[in-house]
Amino acid sequence: RDMELHANTLSVIQRLFTWLQGKIPSNDDEPTQRLAGLEWNYLQLLDGFDALPSTLTYYLSKDPEFFAKLIALVFRPKDVSDPDTPSTDEEQRRASHGYRLLMNWKRVPGSRADGSVDGEQLLRWLEDARRLCRESGHLEVADLQIGEMLGTWPQPNDDTSIWPCEEICDAIEQA
Repeated sequence: RDMELHANTLSVIQRLFTWLQGKIPSNDDEPTQRLAGLEWNYLQLLDGFDALPSTLTYYLSKDPEFFAKLIALVFRPKDVSDPDTPSTDEEQRRASHGYRLLMNWKRVPGSRADGSVDGEQLLRWLEDARRLCRESGHLEVADLQIGEMLGTWPQPNDDTSIWPCEEICDAIEQA
């Protein structure tokens, strides 16, 4: 009985997030920021379900500073002096949340509503994110995460189109 109640509660929470995400457009206003905070707090419940953390992934793809902070939260810098320093429970929880968010990140920076990519915006994002991660000692792991995200770009249904799209290829070459 308790498991059934738990499953029903989980389903209601996920439907509520799906509804909120449909009602609150992703932009930089207060409702969007509040929804991003709720997604962060309930990220474990959204992981792998229909209600993905779309507001957080919006910010991740829009703000290279948020990406760099998330990378630093999840991963230790390359040249950390004491890699065996234990983390607190809170640090481990936040790192776990951050890792979940990175694994759900499938929105290419510069993506437009019509499915195309603004190559200039993507290039600026890549340059800024890589610079910030280089400064913090996280460039290698950041590049891996960026590659994973870019690899989610949908493959075309025909043989005449290149994959990934030309804008992504150009940004990778220039970054």
